[in-house]
Amino acid sequence: MSEPPLEAQPDGVQPKPPRIGHRWLDLSIAAVAIVISLISLAVGFYNAQSQQRMVAATSWPFLVYNTMQVGNRLVLRFENEGVGPARLKTLRVWFHGREAHGLTDLLHSCCGLPAGGWSELAKVGGIIWESRPVGLYRPGENLNLLVLARTPANAAIWERLSRARVELAFQACYCSVLGDCWTSDLDPLTDPKPVSYCKAVDGYRE
Repeated sequence: MSEPPLEAQPDGVQPKPPRIGHRWLDLSIAAVAIVISLISLAVGFYNAQSQQRMVAATSWPFLVYNTMQVGNRLVLRFENEGVGPARLKTLRVWFHGREAHGLTDLLHSCCGLPAGGWSELAKVGGIIWESRPVGLYRPGENLNLLVLARTPANAAIWERLSRARVELAFQACYCSVLGDCWTSDLDPLTDPKPVSYCKAVDGYRE
């Protein structure tokens, strides 16, 4: 049996790898090996991207505004209809083009609440409100921005709010737990727009 050919290398004498004997065939085999390596690399990259999209999809939040009348109560609320937690960073509210800076300002604009802030709000009666709606919303969680039960003292404001609650406009910015952020008008039929971060604004707050 013949010994395999040898060749000198910096770390000593090593067996020389056999060659087919045809240069074009050797090049073809090398090219195929390179192509297979590139395909494996592309498949690995695609799998990593798919995994990343899957993780993002399973943590995607979707905040919406909805309003309803339950008996004599008007309810204005936000709800996270997505599959991941939403951190609401900023919120702005408008009524007929005028921005409202807090609940008393909103009820003054839309519904005839006299100027006077908390003292006037306390006179309305039958009202429950959330003064700081920004924060974390778990999937399926909702937060009542305002609940107003009709009473003889607030009947006029209640009637105006009943009409105005469907005419409110919103601009919200919220982020997922992965740090992806969106701006949204909180309309269930409108897709939120991706943004790099939520810019701090002096929005809706008491």
